[in-house]
Amino acid sequence: MPANVQQKWTSSVGGTTNTLNFTSDVTVGNIIALAIHANSTPTVTLDTVVDNLGNSYVFAGDATSGGDGLGQMWNYYAVVTVGGACTITATFSASKSYGRIFAHEISGVDLTSPLDQHAGLYQSNAGTGTDAVTSTAQTTVYDGEYIFGCTEIVNSLTITAGTNFTELLDQTTGSSEYYIQPTAGSIAATFTESAGFARNNTVMMTFKPSGTPITGLGRKFMLRAQ
Repeated sequence: MPANVQQKWTSSVGGTTNTLNFTSDVTVGNIIALAIHANSTPTVTLDTVVDNLGNSYVFAGDATSGGDGLGQMWNYYAVVTVGGACTITATFSASKSYGRIFAHEISGVDLTSPLDQHAGLYQSNAGTGTDAVTSTAQTTVYDGEYIFGCTEIVNSLTITAGTNFTELLDQTTGSSEYYIQPTAGSIAATFTESAGFARNNTVMMTFKPSGTPITGLGRKFMLRAQ
């Protein structure tokens, strides 16, 4: 079963790089999930994501932006093939106003093809309703997936995790969360915030459990056989 091992947040002002140092050594066979943010115009791109150990980072396919210079967010992940003290560096094509990295180290995830679903969404003035801030929903395939979610906002607000999620790294201008989804199905990374005027970039990745995961369809057949 997947589990959160550790998490870390970092912020930087100006420059073309963001750097994050995990508090504890990362472990071979775990996964690193990243949400990387830059307050910049959409012409600024995230060129590389690397670490000092040589682990390989994969872009999940989500780059959210409001197109108004108020921020972009990218989803990346890596299988830890080399463990130890880990420093992650994200390099941009031009200088940003400020940037952040939110990182989770995750155990118990499939290492051959870890990523199942992913999503990302920019919202302007999502409102203060419960779970109003969202990545948009995707449908997971396997029972017991690790759901990684992160939101980044322009304004300093009170942010709480979405329904069923555990909040980590609440920094008032951004927050990360996770949830072990017991049964495959529709899921979104959601958050609730104290004011409705914020502009949010929100992303989600879902990771398959290790071993031989049970799909939602397979579980239905098992229940019928019983």
